Amino acid sequence: MFKKSYGELMKKFSPDEELIEKTVAAANAEEKPKVVPLRRRLIPAVAAVLVLALVLTVLLVPKSKSHSFMITVSAAENTPLRDDSYVEIGAMKWNGSGYSPNYVHDAFLVDLSVSGEDIKSITYRMNDGKIGLLNECPCLIDYTNKEEMIHDGGGNSFAIGSYSYYDSVTCSYGNPFTPEDGMEFTVLGDVGTDYDGRICARMMGVRQKLIEVMNELTVQTLTEDEVYSAFFDYYNEVLKNARTLVTVTYTDGSTQTQEISFAAEVSVTPVHRRFHAYKIDENGEPHVVTDTLSDVYAFEIRDDLDWEDCEDYQAVKHLFNDENMIEFDDFDYDITLTAKIET
Repeated sequence: MFKKSYGELMKKFSPDEELIEKTVAAANAEEKPKVVPLRRRLIPAVAAVLVLALVLTVLLVPKSKSHSFMITVSAAENTPLRDDSYVEIGAMKWNGSGYSPNYVHDAFLVDLSVSGEDIKSITYRMNDGKIGLLNECPCLIDYTNKEEMIHDGGGNSFAIGSYSYYDSVTCSYGNPFTPEDGMEFTVLGDVGTDYDGRICARMMGVRQKLIEVMNELTVQTLTEDEVYSAFFDYYNEVLKNARTLVTVTYTDGSTQTQEISFAAEVSVTPVHRRFHAYKIDENGEPHVVTDTLSDVYAFEIRDDLDWEDCEDYQAVKHLFNDENMIEFDDFDYDITLTAKIET
């Protein structure tokens, strides 16, 4: 049926010769379509998009310069601080400490340097304490909260002559703080709240006994182990939460901070002390003293001490001999501050 109808229709449809020629000419003039496999067409297109995205990322995201700095110990041949072990950075400053039943103020002289590239300035601050510097420090270019005394929470103050104390101090990278500036890290806090009261009381008891033996010439009953454990426990107790924050400012304005934590090393050595002592009577005459070192003039006799250039000693040395020398047993002890980088 369909074939018959189709045949009859085609007999009736007889286009003229001109129409056929135009149609053939137009078909020949049209560019023939190219057959391109789909996969070969898609893969280059995706790659082009990825390349474009990469170029845009490079152009639109600002390039940040990587900075870093190192904290070293100048006195130890620029040994860098580490994050896995402690390095010695200073020592206890004996005339910068205050002891009381209720308050702790301990000061440590430190020797640190900072090295790196593109550094403009260096700032030091304690998390809970003060940074001490000798007055008129030429390297100090900025600071916060300058004080001439250390204040505790109970109304007491500690003043160390020629020193000032700050919450933070800043120097330029080209003119850094040196040991001549006397930089010290101070640790401050209350006994019984900030620090274990039993540990503090035991240390103070040992110190008091050592002072009594020296001043009143009482019999030494302390052992080397007792002195060591009292001092070791105490100084590591007061340093356990102390932190120094070292911040460098780079020439591009960015900053970076490293945090330093501390520990104490203690050495104790038994020694036998020998002193010549005298006091002045009401007539201004010197007289030898053999029963105390409290409130008298005294010269310790040691191989490493030379009094020959001391005018005071020369004026009275004719009074002294082996028979009137003061002798007693004591201990030498050194407190060393060590530090590491907190990560």
